[in-house]
Parts: sequence; C-alpha cells; structure tokens
Amino acid sequence: MFVNLRRRLKSRIRYKITLPYLLLLAFLSGLLIVIIFWLYAQSLQNQLNQSLRTSATNTGVGLETIEAQILDNLRLIVTSPANEKEALLSTAEAFSNNDVDQVEQIINNAFNYFKPSRLIALNADGQVLVDAASSTVLSRSPSLVGSTELAKDSLIQAVLRGQVDDYGDKYASLLRIGANPPYTMFFVVAPVKLTVGSSEKVVGAIIYAEPLERIVNEELPPRNGATITAILNSDGSVLTSNPPQEADELVIDANQIEQIKASQTNPDPETRGTLFTTIQRGDTSYQVMYSPMRIRRALNGYFAVGLPRSNIDRAWQQARVLIFLFGVLSLISIIWISVRVTRSITVPLSELVSTALRIKSGDLEGRSFVSEENELGTLATVLNDMTDRLLDLYRTSRQLGTELTLDGVLTQTTAAVQRLIPDSEVDALVVEQGVWHYVTTESVREIERPFPATSLETLAPMVTITENPALDSALRPLAPNLQLVLPLRTQQQVIGSLLVKNDRALPPASSIREPLSAIASMTATAMQNAVLYTTVQDEASRKQAILQSIADGVIVLDPDGKVILVNHTATAMLGASEADLLGKSFAEFQLTPLSGGAELFATPTATTFYETTSQRILTVNAAPVEREGLQSGEVLVLHDVTEERAMDRAKTDFIATISHELRTPLTSICGYADLLLRGFVGPLTDEQTQFMNTIRQQGQSMVEVLQNVIVIASIEAGNMEPQIEQHSLDELLPPIAQALQKGFEQKQLKLIIDLPENMPYIVVDRDHFKIMLTQLLENARRYTQTGTVMVQAKAVEQRIQIAVIDTGPGIASQDFERLFERFQRGGEQSGLTSKERGIGLGLAITKQLVERNNGKIWVESEQGVGSSFIMQFPLMQLAPSEYNLVNVTATNA
Repeated sequence: MFVNLRRRLKSRIRYKITLPYLLLLAFLSGLLIVIIFWLYAQSLQNQLNQSLRTSATNTGVGLETIEAQILDNLRLIVTSPANEKEALLSTAEAFSNNDVDQVEQIINNAFNYFKPSRLIALNADGQVLVDAASSTVLSRSPSLVGSTELAKDSLIQAVLRGQVDDYGDKYASLLRIGANPPYTMFFVVAPVKLTVGSSEKVVGAIIYAEPLERIVNEELPPRNGATITAILNSDGSVLTSNPPQEADELVIDANQIEQIKASQTNPDPETRGTLFTTIQRGDTSYQVMYSPMRIRRALNGYFAVGLPRSNIDRAWQQARVLIFLFGVLSLISIIWISVRVTRSITVPLSELVSTALRIKSGDLEGRSFVSEENELGTLATVLNDMTDRLLDLYRTSRQLGTELTLDGVLTQTTAAVQRLIPDSEVDALVVEQGVWHYVTTESVREIERPFPATSLETLAPMVTITENPALDSALRPLAPNLQLVLPLRTQQQVIGSLLVKNDRALPPASSIREPLSAIASMTATAMQNAVLYTTVQDEASRKQAILQSIADGVIVLDPDGKVILVNHTATAMLGASEADLLGKSFAEFQLTPLSGGAELFATPTATTFYETTSQRILTVNAAPVEREGLQSGEVLVLHDVTEERAMDRAKTDFIATISHELRTPLTSICGYADLLLRGFVGPLTDEQTQFMNTIRQQGQSMVEVLQNVIVIASIEAGNMEPQIEQHSLDELLPPIAQALQKGFEQKQLKLIIDLPENMPYIVVDRDHFKIMLTQLLENARRYTQTGTVMVQAKAVEQRIQIAVIDTGPGIASQDFERLFERFQRGGEQSGLTSKERGIGLGLAITKQLVERNNGKIWVESEQGVGSSFIMQFPLMQLAPSEYNLVNVTATNA
C-alpha cells in the first residue's frame, strides 16, 4: 500500500509542486507553534519554579523565626530572677542549689506561661530534673525525669560544658526522643549560669522543644504557602511531612543528595543548593523543590516544598485547543492557496498527460483541448499535430503490413504520399539479385539497369530531382514528371527507390522530409517482406514436392508431439487421410507393437516393429529437429518391412523344419552307436570302439545344436510363453544335475550343488528354468577342462540368485556384453579353440528365457581363474528362517 502511494505521489506533477510547498509551510507552522508553546510552557514552569523558591525561602525564614521565638522565651526562663512573693529563687540559684522543687515550680510556671510543647531541666551532670510536656507529647514520648540520655547529645554536652561558638552559648537542632518510632522534636537548649563575683558557672540547662510534625503541619504551611512540606534527615529519609500520607515518595537517595551539595557552588543564586523533581499523587502531579535545612546556621538535614503542576497542565489544556484551532485554520488556508495556485498549472497539464497516455495506449484518435495562451496551449497544439501525423503513419504501416505483393505495397504507399502531396503518383525501382524491376500500381516489369546500384547507397533520405542531374538524366525517360526520389533502405541495405511524380509545386521540403522518409522506410520493409514471401512460397512448394516424392513415410511432430506435416507415403502406410493425422500424437495412431525379437538370421537391433490395421509391418525411426541447439520437434520415418519380415519368417521356419528333420536321423545314429558300444551286436575291436565313440559324440553335438535352433525358432514363433509358477529348488536342481552327470564324468569334472536348507520358493516356468540351467551347465562343462563346476543358490534381498561357477580359463571383460548375442562366443582364452564347439546360441537362449521369466542375468569372470554366470529371479518367501548351507555333491563314479 505504501509503495503504491509513493509511486502515485511521484507520478503526479501536482503533488511534486504542492507537497513540498505544503510540507514546508506545515513544518514552519508546526515549528512556530512548538516555539510558542515552548515559550509559554517555559514561562509557566519558571513561574512554578519561582513559587517553589519563594516557598522554600519562606520555609527557611519560618524555621529561623520559630528558632528566634524559642530563644527569646528560653532567655527569659534561664535568666528569671527570684520572686519573693511566690518564694521562688532565681533560676540560677535553684539549679545551683539542686533544689528540684524550686526548679520544678520555675519550669511549670514557664510551661503555663509560654505554652511550649516540652520544657526539660537538666542539672550540671546532665540528669533530667524536670520534664514538663503536654499530654500529646507524653503519649508519644514518656517522661525523662532522672534520665541522663539527653546528656549524650553533643550539643547538650557543649552547653553543659559552657562552650561558646560564633553564634553564642545557646544551641538549636533536631532531637529524636523515644523509640518505635522516635519522636522528633525541634529544640533549643540554653545554659543556666550562676554569676559568682566576676565569673560565671554553668549549673544546669533548660531545653525548649516543639514537635517537628507540629511545626511542619501548623507553623510552616501558613508561612510558605506550599501544598507539600516535608523535613528530611541528612540521609534523605522523611522525618515528617504535610500532608503525611505517601511520604515515602519524598525520599531522596545518595545521588540526589550529592546533586544538592554540588549545586552549593552554582553561581546562580536561584539554583544554588536546590533540587527539583516531580512526583505523582493520585491524578495530580507535583513539582517538588529540595533545599538544605539550616538550624542555627548549621546543616541539620533537608526540607522539601511542593506545588501542584495543575496550573501548567490546565494552561496547556486550554492552550492546546487554541493551538489546534490555529494549526487547522493555517493548514486549511495553506491548502486552499496551494490548490488555487497549482490548479492553474496542473489542470491543463493533466489534460495533456491524459491525452498522451491515450495515445500511448493506442487511442490515436485522442486530442487535447487545452486552450491556454501560454506554453501549455502551444504544447497542446504541437501534440495534436504530432498525433495526426503519427495516426497517418500508423495506418500506413498497418495497411502496408497486410500487403504481400509489390504492386499492392505500392498502392498503399501512393495513398500515404497523396495525403502529404495531393495529386501525386508513386512508382518504384526494386533491385533483386542484380535484376531491376520497375513497379507501378498496375504492373511489375523488368528493365535494364538505369545506373549502378551502388549509387543508391549515397543518396540522402529525400532527393529533389532538379538538384541531382545524374539521377534526372537516368530516370527522366522512365518518369517524365518525376520530382522526388526516396531511397528504400532496410537492415542497412538499399533495395531500390520510390519515384514521386507530380505536375504541381511541392510543399516546403522541411514539412514533408521526415514524413516521406518514414513512409519510405515502411515501404522498404513491406517490399522486402513481399519479396521474401514470394521466395518462401516458391521454396515451400519445392520442398513440398520433394517431401511428397520420398518413398518412405515422413511425419513431422511439433514440440508437443502433435503431427504438423505428413507426406502421401505415410498416409498410404497408415491407411488414413492427412486431415485424420494432423494434430494427433503418435500414440493415437492405430499401430500395434509386435512382440519378439529379430528372426534367426536377422541382424540384432533395437528397432520396434508395428503392425497396421491392414496387417502391414512398419519400423519407425525418430530424429529430433533442432534449432539453435534447442529441440523444436521430431521427425518420424516409417519404413515398410512387411516383405522383409515375411522373408525372415520363411527363413526361420525353413531352419526350424530342417532342424526337426535332421534331429530324427541324428537321434537314430546316436542311439545305434550307443547300442553298438554296449555290445548288443557283438564285441567291437578297439579301433571300432574309438570310431563309434567319435560318431556318438559328434552326433550328440549336432543334436544339441539343432535343439538350440529349434528353441530359438519356438521363442520367435511365440510358442514358448512362460507358465510362471512357484517351485522348490530342492525339486528342480537335482534332476537337472543328474541328467548332465554323465557328461561331467567323461571329462572327469566334479559337479557341486550348493543349496541352503529352507530356501524360499522360486517363481519361474519349470521347463524354461530347466533349459536355462542346462545351457549354463553345458557351457561350463564345454569350456572347463579341469576342476569343478558349482551351482550355488542363495536368497539376496527379495530375489533368488543362482550362479554357475566354473574353474575354466575365464573371459575377457570386453567380451561380456556380446556373449549373450546370437552366434557369439568368447575369444581364444574363453574356449573358442575347444574341441567341443557350439554355434553361439546357448547364452542367447538363456538370456531371452531369463528375461521372459522376470529375471536378469550377467557374467563375472577373471581370466585364468574362472567364470560365474549369475541369474536372479523373484522369490516366494514361505517363512523367515536361517539358511544352513549343505553341499549336495555329484561325484564321478
């Protein structure tokens, strides 16, 4: 919200004019109001401070007055002469004689006469002889008669010892009597002296005391006029206050005491030895002033006087209303003046801005109606003229953009020029690949070169023919009434010129040069586009003809995989029209993927075969369409392989038939050879036995080869779809090993089956598994000359792993991948020179069957050590258990 407001304020000139002015005036007005208020508040504060200083002065004078009154009364008591009428001795004689009765009568007479709160008489030893006090005082502090505690006070000791200072032999201070809490009294003590000859002797002392709280509550308020009066001890604690409630608020700390002491050296007498603070009592705020309290010109603590700040607050409340009204009226006046001043500028300016924004948004019909006789009016007129010209150029550009022929472009150009130069005709010279064309609104014809094409590159944007004799002589035969030549430039290249013809005088060149140059620039672009369009159309027609003549089907897809182009061959292959295919994806074609790999003698490939609804077999090859390193589509090439597939199928069927036919006689040959070797027709010689063994061995090898060919043919014919079930390895492995045992015995190899107990069930086709394992064992037997062949089974995660491990010569790592391809075998070290050769189909058959049973197979081998062919299949876990290995060994008999 604040960002939008800030952007709006910055985007309006009215705000840029008025806001700084308003802010400056508001600042000055506010500053003036603040100064006035500050001065007014300072005046009120000074008045309050002066009142507090007066109250403090009156408080000090009041304490001094009370002290003087007490001294005058006390002086009369200590110097009282003898009264024969009442049979009273003088005060000095009564104390000298230690006559308690006389002293008591003197004290009582004085107490009744002067009405003090307390009179105490002490003998020279400091023992209290008489303690006359009012009942109020005695309720707070019991009688001290007979006590010597008062004599411990330093001032009373000084009086009893007869000490005299600069202010005399009488002392005054504060005295705290009693406990819980102590009763604080303002007292004056005077010595009772007996004159003997020319010397004086202190025979006792009289203390005249008044409760401090009575002084604060009754004596001082009428004198100082303060609302709050308090007496504080030298440590800052409150001894008594008026009013007494909430006296703790008047306590000062050590730092404040230090401030009061430090202010003693202030040169300003009004702030010397003072401290000002503010306290809050209820809803009232008080200003309090602290000053040192001096009794007999000695520091005896501090006193505080306070006055409410209600006068200041009340004055501020009254002044605030006036200040607010003054501020509002000032602000209204400022805004009114600024609006009147700025409207004369911003209203026509806003009209101009609104018109400019309409033009910017595309409304070229907008016009400004500002009629001011100043710069703004002139600006509005110029803006309207520029808009008219811009609208004309815009319409010309839009009309030129719709034309795709040279004569059509020239027709629109002529109309635009005629709006500037009435009754004009416009022709054009266009150079295309060194060929000159003369273009009119009615025709386009090829002409001989009137002048070198490079001459156009040096022409000005507008050339008057009378100022260029060379052009005049070259072009006058083509255009007798030619007046202007405008070069057609586009992309730093001159493609020709416009020839403006007219029989009338031309307008001033300064008024038509820029518009004509803009028209020429737009015409050049439009003419180049027209030439390119014609060229592209011709090129597209040629490419379309080439595409339609391709023998293979071609389909072009856009980046979203939708068909955007297709040739006739593709539509014939797919049996659909071009309209049916456009906009579809490849997945929507009516094609059925064919299962099965390549045929027996076909080259292994990853190409997928598809069958159409018309039972044609197609292969699809895809290639990306790249532009500037980015893929912008894809090209699919369809090839009809129906006949090739039929020929491959015929070859496969022929091989399978021949294999079946050859296997029958070979089986008979091997069977009869075996019968002869067993002596069913009589004993054989050693040489005959050797020959028959060779016949049987070679025949058996041929049977195995033919058997592999038959299996491959059956797989490709789809006759070996797996019937996957769960089986126990305890049932599968021993029969397979038993069937192959004889072959291993002939080569004196040990066949070991490593099968753990409680193995989970394997999930495979039983017959397929027998072929797989047989092929791997036969492969191991064929290439292993000595040692062992082991079938090792174990559970690995959620799969059954079966490995056939031999101690043969091993296989080189570069041969691993091609081992499982058809008609491929290992190198020399892998057994290619073995006497028992095969044709390289066993591992290919195994791989296809493993994958059809949801398994995978790979080889691990180290040359000179042996090889391991490993298969993994899904398992069926019957129950979790530990696998205890047990060896089932088939040994040579």
